[in-house]
Amino acid sequence: MMVRRWICAGMLLAVALHHAHAQAPGRRRPRGAPPGRERENLVERYDADGNGRLNDDERAAARAHARKNVSEAPRFPVGGDPDAGEDQPTPQRLSTAEQDMRESARVAVGEDTPLYDTEVVRTLFLRFPADDWYDELRDLYHTEVDVPATLIVDGREYPSVGVRFRGNSSYFMTRESLKKSWNISLDWEHKGQRLYGYRTLNLLNSHEDPSFVREVIYSEIGRDYTPAPKANHVRLVVNGDDWGVYVNVQQFNKDYTRDTFGQAAGDRWKVPANPKAGDGGLAYLGPDITEYQEAYRLGSKASDGAWHALVELCDVLGSTPDDDLEAALDPLFNIDGALWHVAMENVFVDHDGYMSRASDYNLYRDPAGRFHLVPHDSNETFRYSGRGGGPSSLGDSEQVDPFLHADSDERPVIRRLLAIPHLRARYAAHVRAIVDEWLDWERIGDRVEAYQTLIGPHVEADGKQLYSYEAFLASATEEFTLAMPGGFGPPPGMAGPGGFGPPPGMAGPGGSGPPSGLPPAGPGDVADADAARPRSDGEAPDRRSGPRGGRGRGRGGRGGYGPPSTPGLQPWVTERRAYLLGVEEIARARPVVEDVTRVLAGVAGQPTSIRVTSGGDVGVSAAILYHSRGRYAPFTRVTMAPGGGEWTADIPAYAGGSSVYYYVEFRGENGATAFAPPRAEASALSFQVEMTAPTGRTVVINEFMARNEAAVADPQGEFDDWIELHNTTDVPVDLTGHYLSDDPTTPHKWRVPDGVVIAPDGYLTVWADEDGGASPGLHASFKLAGGGESILLVASEEQGGAALDSVAYGEQTVDVSFGRMPNGVGEFGPMAASPGRANAGE
Repeated sequence: MMVRRWICAGMLLAVALHHAHAQAPGRRRPRGAPPGRERENLVERYDADGNGRLNDDERAAARAHARKNVSEAPRFPVGGDPDAGEDQPTPQRLSTAEQDMRESARVAVGEDTPLYDTEVVRTLFLRFPADDWYDELRDLYHTEVDVPATLIVDGREYPSVGVRFRGNSSYFMTRESLKKSWNISLDWEHKGQRLYGYRTLNLLNSHEDPSFVREVIYSEIGRDYTPAPKANHVRLVVNGDDWGVYVNVQQFNKDYTRDTFGQAAGDRWKVPANPKAGDGGLAYLGPDITEYQEAYRLGSKASDGAWHALVELCDVLGSTPDDDLEAALDPLFNIDGALWHVAMENVFVDHDGYMSRASDYNLYRDPAGRFHLVPHDSNETFRYSGRGGGPSSLGDSEQVDPFLHADSDERPVIRRLLAIPHLRARYAAHVRAIVDEWLDWERIGDRVEAYQTLIGPHVEADGKQLYSYEAFLASATEEFTLAMPGGFGPPPGMAGPGGFGPPPGMAGPGGSGPPSGLPPAGPGDVADADAARPRSDGEAPDRRSGPRGGRGRGRGGRGGYGPPSTPGLQPWVTERRAYLLGVEEIARARPVVEDVTRVLAGVAGQPTSIRVTSGGDVGVSAAILYHSRGRYAPFTRVTMAPGGGEWTADIPAYAGGSSVYYYVEFRGENGATAFAPPRAEASALSFQVEMTAPTGRTVVINEFMARNEAAVADPQGEFDDWIELHNTTDVPVDLTGHYLSDDPTTPHKWRVPDGVVIAPDGYLTVWADEDGGASPGLHASFKLAGGGESILLVASEEQGGAALDSVAYGEQTVDVSFGRMPNGVGEFGPMAASPGRANAGE
């Protein structure tokens, strides 16, 4: 019988068991303890007026339902620090709105400072009108219901934002602590409301990270190699009460895809933690899309064929022979990006992600139909193999093998890609690049010191922290072991027969209990599996202990049983680096790329020659040039020709305005691979092809509206931005393959579909609403900026990619269009909207 993994003190076990261990009816749930409910969408049930949010009466009904239908849950007191203080005061109202506004203006960092700037700590002020706001948030946890509040930032008020508690383990496993994680929706009532360009805030409580820096550093490093979300630190004040430091992580939504991929359109799936390991790891589950809809949660309005595209990806990944896999998969899936994603998770030992769980990650399918892995929830990084609690999916040794799960059916991305020799060599090169560039305490230590110096005063002043200030100060060098009542073992009521161990039916071989030779710890002890083992020198085991829930050397067995623990960052980085550089495939000598020269570039209609020289002691068996018209688009492969110590190849001609990305791979005779630049597709070299001038103007940008609130509705009944094109000739003009864009550096943002023709002296309206898949109507993959930007019309590649027309504009007025007067030929100016007909002026 297969032994199931037991994750003690993990969110999954708590969710699975809390119904079975409910308290007696009528017994009050401890403040801050999780409600005993599964996730339930009460917005859909109680939204009587159908506006997508609940008003006061609707919310009261939903809250009554939630309180009536929830069983009282037991405490799961895992993840605390007695030194932080357990007797936290009830939330209070300590200021007026006017006082918060004055204080916000006093501590403002300025509107010119980006929201995710890592060099500042911006203060967010929240104000709830009701005194029982905390209880309301707790009662409505996991119901999708937001509680309205006012947000004040940098002296500016943002009314009617929606607030809820978020997270799973960060909520369930923080004992009675008031410091939960938050989700704040700026556009809850006012759809256009943003905070410095962003509609959603995720404030994380750094559960299981007394250093407060793991998520932010992982994001900083990850953005060098992967499309990782941004992250920084903020301070939160609620009704005048200081709630301390939070980690502010970018939401995986249209704002994120616009930031990262340059377009808001596309399909976004979240793959949450799943007890049925493997269901969310891109394993093929058959042709029925309903088999995928539990493990993959679509977070966007599905484009046509989105679910079938996911099924196709899983099928290709699972069934294509090795020799054909790369060619079949690359158009559908960012292979190099996936290898970087797995390399990041492995190097920094992410306990929540594709490698460890075959879940807890995101998927993005861009408008061209290509899938990309996106990191999610990176606070459980910089750890050893075992975080305590039971056998780990990361192996039984304390260090994680860089090729872990190369034979895992539950993780076909790892198994299938690493089975192809040159992709395995590519992955090994990526691991080595991360180790060389980042996994060094001199570099990471500088970032830890900078972040902790920045946030230290706010951590010290925080009266609701999960960990003591002393634990924060020691976190860079000392291990922190999280407490369980009475010392070592699972929470009460969750032990197996005889006391310690997983619940019945979930025990490992031999039944329930700690590893052989490791006695349960008493109160005040921190169990250390390494210390309890007999030493090779014959001396007595070195048992170290620390305060219950405080610092100690215990590592939860590093893959065995025990309380969860968080290692000191410096020893972890030092040990991890030494281990990885001791793995032969990672340490293997590589070819040397000495120079990459672009001989001719940037001329429309002409190829670009690339010349590369090699050096070093490792012979080169093959040199390959890769090129693409976009960083996240598939790269075309060209074999380079050797001669005189050089390797040469041509990038074929690209249309004017194209951004061309390229890099070189040297495959060594010893099986190792090197790239120039070392990050390959993650940081490819690039150039832009000159855009030629048009030979004659036939179609022009004639009119547009960048702030359409109630003037002109699209076919879906929505008031979106729009652009009108006008055919100035007396013959039809086929616009197939032409492009519209709002960015001169990315002129090919939205391609006009095949078969779109403008009649003689005719007009064409394109809705700039980031909804390229909508029908009927033409819907571009970008929106217009009401504050001013540019609009470009670019010819098709077959016609040379010339810029046919463009307009730069400034601040726009709501429901007033900007158009040419006289019609089709004049200068732009404000006017009454007239899409689909000649401009007539104001």
